[in-house]
Order: sequence, then structure tokens, then C-alpha cells
Amino acid sequence: MKRKIAVFANGWNNEYLSLCVKGIQKGAEECGADIFLFVDYATFTDMEDNIRGELNILNLPDLRDFDGVLMLGNTLASMGEINVITEKIRQAGVTAVCLNYDVEGMDCVLTDNASGMKELVSHMITVHGASRFLWLGGPPEHQDCRERLTVLQQVMASYDLTLPEENKLYGDWSFYSAGFEVHNWLTSHDYLPDVIVCANDNMAIGVCITLENMGISVPEQVKVTGFDFLEYGQEFYPALTTVERQTEECCYRGVLRLVECIDKGPEAAKIQFETKLVSKESCGCVLDHAANRKRLLAFHKSYTKSSGSTMFSWHTAAMDECMVWAKAKGDVHRALKSVFESGHMYEGDNFALCVDDLYVDSIEGSAETRKEGYGDSMRVIYSMKNGVTQDSVYINRRELVPFYDADASVSHIYLFAPIHIRGISVGYTVLRDAVNLLEDFYLYTLNKHLANGLERARQNVRMELLNRQLNILSMTDKLTGLYNREGYEKYSIPRLEECRKEGLYGAIMVVDIDRMKHINDQYGHLQGDVAIITVAEAIRESLPVGWYAVRYGGDEFVLVGECESRQMAEEMKQSIIRRIEMKSEGKLPYHLSASIGYTLVDPNMDLSIEEYFRGADLLCI
Repeated sequence: MKRKIAVFANGWNNEYLSLCVKGIQKGAEECGADIFLFVDYATFTDMEDNIRGELNILNLPDLRDFDGVLMLGNTLASMGEINVITEKIRQAGVTAVCLNYDVEGMDCVLTDNASGMKELVSHMITVHGASRFLWLGGPPEHQDCRERLTVLQQVMASYDLTLPEENKLYGDWSFYSAGFEVHNWLTSHDYLPDVIVCANDNMAIGVCITLENMGISVPEQVKVTGFDFLEYGQEFYPALTTVERQTEECCYRGVLRLVECIDKGPEAAKIQFETKLVSKESCGCVLDHAANRKRLLAFHKSYTKSSGSTMFSWHTAAMDECMVWAKAKGDVHRALKSVFESGHMYEGDNFALCVDDLYVDSIEGSAETRKEGYGDSMRVIYSMKNGVTQDSVYINRRELVPFYDADASVSHIYLFAPIHIRGISVGYTVLRDAVNLLEDFYLYTLNKHLANGLERARQNVRMELLNRQLNILSMTDKLTGLYNREGYEKYSIPRLEECRKEGLYGAIMVVDIDRMKHINDQYGHLQGDVAIITVAEAIRESLPVGWYAVRYGGDEFVLVGECESRQMAEEMKQSIIRRIEMKSEGKLPYHLSASIGYTLVDPNMDLSIEEYFRGADLLCI
């Protein structure tokens, strides 16, 4: 049987994650393992309940079900995921390896922050004559950020240069935070730095765009460097000077190291890969022919990317639209079936939408939704296996994948991401080998649309149920629970008309409480209500299936339904009389009885329902 390896990552650095997955996939295929990749999209800029909803995916797997765990540590450190996962690893007693982050007491495979950073800073000083540096890092407590900043300061010191505290800026690794921080710094200072050293390529691109928007040219006026050697940094203009990390190789070796630790036991060893400078246009170096051709080819790719983005927008718009019409739980499955059977190129042929049992219960009931974790039972609202829609079923949460085949000869990557409405735990999606969804945040966008669609459907169903309840209440007599006059018009008369059309006999029976005025005058209206309720109970208990009972007026009731003979009507009349006697004798301070009359509705006679009603009323004795 294949090994099962759980992998955890934050997905916001999408190209970096895609490189990691390539290396992990290569290692898994070599070792005969299936990868279960759990991705969250928690970020500093989000609201607290949304962050909680994203991080809830960490609660989905039971790590005791896995042979080992890989953490993409440098992606998980900023939002605290690494601490949560490390504790779960400890509790489960499972073997683990951390990639690109040094965790005490754990085997780690990582790239060296120092070697490439030393080259970069020395290059900027010796080749380009830089002396005034501006540092733009990720969160200051992040391991990579601290190490890269330390190397920057050490190399500067070796050339008798210093980095002022005010020249140390921090963002959240993102394009947007970089632009914001640099813009603020430049507008509050009357000089330009020679170079802005960024802790990753994302921020370096954000800085380049911000500088150009402010009329500051790169690299002529200010040079900019990154870190990671991501593809879009090389396709950018100016192509980024950066540090290559051997990310794919590092992650490949990480899988091999994990399997070695599973077989032989962990050693808390560290395997390091050297990093190296890649000098390009953003520092003033010349782009070589191969790199220039690669960027030109990226123009072709940009059109394909744009077209793909448009098609994906149409796909998610179709999901949004189909959910609008859901009025019952089953409608959600049918709606998603119509969308995914018409196109699922992004999701692949094997994927599932699994919803928490409490959330499912809350669709047509008053159950509270879950705020943290997942229930033991998950409803597979929709799934596709080998391109074929599957029935909606329940699975145990520890199964995780409804279509998992442990005996398959090929290794697969199962991709998991949370579905939540802010802090409400809705469920998760699982997709097999659909790693293309990690690019351009398609996975995040897909799940957001699914979450909003499910919540819209839930509100629709609940509103439909509420409307039905209100409709029933509007046609129900409050005192007795029987239909009122409006219910008589909507249900009773149409039922008799149906009998006539079908050639069946029907009946109208009228029940009047005897001496009702005397009961109210002598014993009070509360006792009068007791009399009405008692008769209504006797009627309800005597009512055949398919009949309608109506409180027509104060002490008058009308009963309507299919009636095959006068004998049946007579037996029903006598049943009501007996039940009134049984319910009232010795229990009420007065004698309670009722007068009852009925007429049979002959389908062959052309009389109105009103005429039959008057006939029954006249026979009320």
C-alpha cells in the first residue's frame, strides 16, 4: 500500500507554492506515496473571522492516519500555522520534516539564506557602488526575514556601511504592502536610496511599480532586488535581480528525507542548499539573450493566461447563477451537477465538495453552525469520479477523499482547501492532481464562490421554509390548529373539485357545537374556548386520511374529503359524537355535544359546492 503524506502550506505565494509542489510530486512518485496537500489562504490583511475560517483547514486531517508530515514552513510562519501544526504532529506522534524553515527538534530541509544574500549585497556595493540601502522585509519575527536582514547588515558592515533603523521597512510579503511601505518612506524623506533590497520577488515587483508610478526610474535612479527567483520576476520589466533558491530540488529532497525518517527514525538533522545571486536588469545589469527570449515568449503566455482567466470567470459566474434557484437541499446537488457536467477543466475529473454535517442540518432546520473544526460526518454535496457525477452521500471525516483509491499504482496529489463563510465552518473541497488551481489563486477564488453559493442556497431554502410556515400559519386557526376560512378556500374546495373531476364521491360535513351561547354566558369565554378545542380534538381524531378540517366560524366546523358511501359518512359522524362524549364527560362543568349534518357530493350532478354546503348545514342535527 502506498504511503500517505500530509503536506501543509499557505497559498498566497502561488508561484513559489507551485514550484514546491513540482518537487514534492517528483519525490512522491519516486517513493510511491500519495500527497494530501492542505492549503490555507490566511493573511494579515483579512478580517479575524475570515482568518479563523481559513486556518480551520488545519483541523481537518487526523495526523494519526498519515505516515508522515511535510510543512512548507516559510509559508506557514507568518500567520502562526506552523505552531498549530507542530503541536498536532507532537500529539499524533507522527514523523515530520519541515521545508525551508528551521524548527527546533525536527528534521529540516532548507535553502541557505546567507550565501545568496552575501553575493547580492556585495554585488550591489562593489559593482554598482551602492551605499544607501533600504530594506523591505516580511514580518520582522519571520525566520527568513531575520536571517536575510542579518546578512545584509553584516556585509554592509564589512564595507564600513550601516543600515539606519528608519531604513528598515516591513510588510506582509505581498505586492500591495511593499508598495504602501515604500511610498510612505519616499514621501517622508528628501533623498533616494541607491538600492531597495526586498525579502522576496513579490515585494520587489510591488516596489518597482510604485517607483515608476512616482516618476522614479528603475534601475537608473533606484535599484531594486528580490529573493526567490520566481518566473514572473524574470518575465517582468525590468527583470529582477534576485537570489535563486533551488526550491524545487529542496522540496524533492524533503520528501526523500521524510521517507528516510519514516523508515529509519528522525534525527533532527538539517540539510541545506546553497543559494546564489542572479543579476538582471533591476540592478543595472544586462539581460542575456536566453533570458530576453524567455521574457518575449511570456508575451504569448500572457494572452493564454488572460483567456484562461476569462473562461474561469465564466465558470464561477455559472456556479453563482445556478445556486440562486436552489429552494431545497437536493437542488444544490442538481445545480452543481448542471455546472460541472458542462465543464470542469479547472477541477479535473476527480473532485468533491464535502460539507459539515451541522451546516447541512442548518439548511432545513434550526441547528447551529460550527465555528471551529469539522464534524465526524461530512455530506458529499457534489463529487465527480473519473468524469462521472456521483450520488450525494455521507462519509466519515477521516476518509477525507470520497474517491480515494489506496491501491492505485500511480501516485496522486489530493488538494484540500477550506470552505467557510467568515468564521462559519462550511466544509472543504478536495481535488485530485488539480495543482493548476494553485496558480493565479484559482483555488481560493473557486472556494469563495462555492462558499457564497452554498450560503445563498442555504438562505434561499430557509426563506422558502419560512414562507411555507407563514403561509400555513395564515391559513390555520390559532385556537384549534385546524384550517381557517382561508384554508377552506385554498384546500377544501379544490379537494372536492378534484374528486368530481376524477369521478369520485366526496362529502361535506358541518359540525355545530350545541348551546354555545349558554356555555359562554353561564361559564365564561374561557370555558367556551375549552369546548371549541375539545370538539376540534374529537374531529381531528376521527378524520380520515386525505380529509380537511376547518374551523369555519366561532362554533362551526366544516369537514371535506373523499367519501365512497353514506355509511362511511355516518360512521364518521358517530365517531365524532362518541369522542366528544368521552373527552367531556366528567371533565367539564356542562354537557358538551354537537349537531352534525352532511351531504354527499355526486360527481354526476351539476350542483355548486356552496349548494352542497348549505344542504349539509340544514341537516346539522
